[in-house]
Parts: sequence; structure tokens; C-alpha cells
Amino acid sequence: MDSRMQLIAIAPTTTGGVGTELLAGAAATTILGIIPILQKCDLRELHVVNKGTTTHATAFVVNFRKRVTAGTATGDSSMGTITRRTPATSTQGQDFYQRPTTAITLQPGQEVVVVLDTANGDAVTIQAGILVEPMPEDPGNITAQKNITS
Repeated sequence: MDSRMQLIAIAPTTTGGVGTELLAGAAATTILGIIPILQKCDLRELHVVNKGTTTHATAFVVNFRKRVTAGTATGDSSMGTITRRTPATSTQGQDFYQRPTTAITLQPGQEVVVVLDTANGDAVTIQAGILVEPMPEDPGNITAQKNITS
């Protein structure tokens, strides 16, 4: 049985994005989306779906960063970057993905932020997400999880 799950980035209200619609034409270094980690899991793939029709020669570069503590960039690290392929050609509807070359485990209380390293030359909308393999564990063993019913 395949237990992999897709986790989709949600746009913070400060970026102009709405829900899962992320703006790859924003200013570089903008956090386009946030994915909260609620269960221990292994990262399998990074994904960016281009929803725009841009043919601009400057292509977006999206960086997926692991934040060891949600809400702070202290100690964060890149898990990989995705660049829109074939600049000057429309890639609308295409899913660009990357598989990590080393094992990356995500823990509850961490988050993944989707950061725009290079803005697309035209305003374009993307969706970003990750594919993970859950690693069920007793919540009592995870210090970032607190059982509020006991």
C-alpha cells in the first residue's frame, strides 16, 4: 500500500497570493507559501506547477526551505530549488519536480517555506507542494507535539 501524501503550500496574506495560488512574479526572496509539518515524514519530491502562460525569458526559481522551528528562519536550510524550464516558451500546466539526493526527514513543529529566489519576468501564478512518506511515531516521543486532552 502506498502511504505517500501530498502537502500543498498556502500563501501568506502578505504576498498577494490567495489560498494555494502563489505569485512567482513577486519580488525575489519573498516567501510565497508555507507548509506546516504535523507528522514525522520523509521528503520524497518537491513540486511546482506553472499555471501561468508567460513566455518571458527570465524564469522563476523557487527554493524549498526547511525551517526547524516554525515561524523562524534561524537554522533553516534549502531542500532543493526548481527552475521553470525552457524560458521564452509557455510551460502552462506543467509540473516541475525534484527528488532529493539525500534523505530529508521532517518533524512536527517544523515547516517548509517556498521562497522565490528569482522572480519570473512576467507575473505568473504557480502552485507548490511536497510529496512525503509518513513515519508514524508515538506523539509522546516528539517534544514539539503536546497532547492537550491529558
